[in-house]
Amino acid sequence: MISKLIKKIRKDGFSSISSAVLTRVKWFIYQPNVILEDIPIKPIALGNDYGGKRFFDFEELYGTKIISCGLGEDASFDVEFAAKYKSQVIIVDPTPRAIAHYDYIIKHLGSGPKKSYLDQGAQIIETYDLSKVTEDQLLLEKFALWTTPSKLNFFAPKNPEHVSYSITNFQNNYSLDTDYEHIQVDAVTLQMLLNKYNFDQLHLLKMDIEGAEIEILKNMMENEIYPTQIAVEFDGFNFPSKKAKSDYNDVDILLREHGYLCYDFDGLADFLYVQSDRVNKELETLQSINR
Repeated sequence: MISKLIKKIRKDGFSSISSAVLTRVKWFIYQPNVILEDIPIKPIALGNDYGGKRFFDFEELYGTKIISCGLGEDASFDVEFAAKYKSQVIIVDPTPRAIAHYDYIIKHLGSGPKKSYLDQGAQIIETYDLSKVTEDQLLLEKFALWTTPSKLNFFAPKNPEHVSYSITNFQNNYSLDTDYEHIQVDAVTLQMLLNKYNFDQLHLLKMDIEGAEIEILKNMMENEIYPTQIAVEFDGFNFPSKKAKSDYNDVDILLREHGYLCYDFDGLADFLYVQSDRVNKELETLQSINR
């Protein structure tokens, strides 16, 4: 938690110190009660400290397709995943700056990295290793992900330097008042994407979608959409509140009722939920190898 706050101060300046202290106090009040599974298999991480995600290195990820919701200006996870697994990453983000960032990446495919990842959310093209990625591996859907196909208000972040807009406007106490700065975007459902790209099974779903993950996860369970792994940021914990904790608790219970367990938590907002049957299969394989 402390390291996260230090990074926030570096990113937003010393004026954010009072905000960071308040966030920490709220965190201790509203921190989630996370039940983590303790198993010998450990997740791996791809991407940098800001845009990266942790997940299990299962064999079915090689040559597969995944869906990655929320690009912003940090494609470190998407680029590294596409290169490592020779896979296709379907990126979902309607934010204007995210679209521009994606277009810039595509123009520079084939180039190698010239700099290390920046210690911030927005990356520059020189930090990516694009030498092993082709255009058909990184596909952008310029939509918001939601529970129904619709046109939605997409609320701007409080800090104008930040890129990620939100359907729920969680940074402003979840107010949907259109007096807040916003744009209008078209939304698609996860099922629409699964149909479009002919998924038999979605082996990994990554979500960093600024509060919309709560309703989408509920909708997924209701419609029997069960990705093998769900790497999700519960963004409400970046602005801790009673609602954020309650929303998480509801979704955690729902996921467990549908066969998921939590196998990784970064201490703030990033979680990894995986179908327990798939993890048990991996554990059985590991045990048979070690006999």
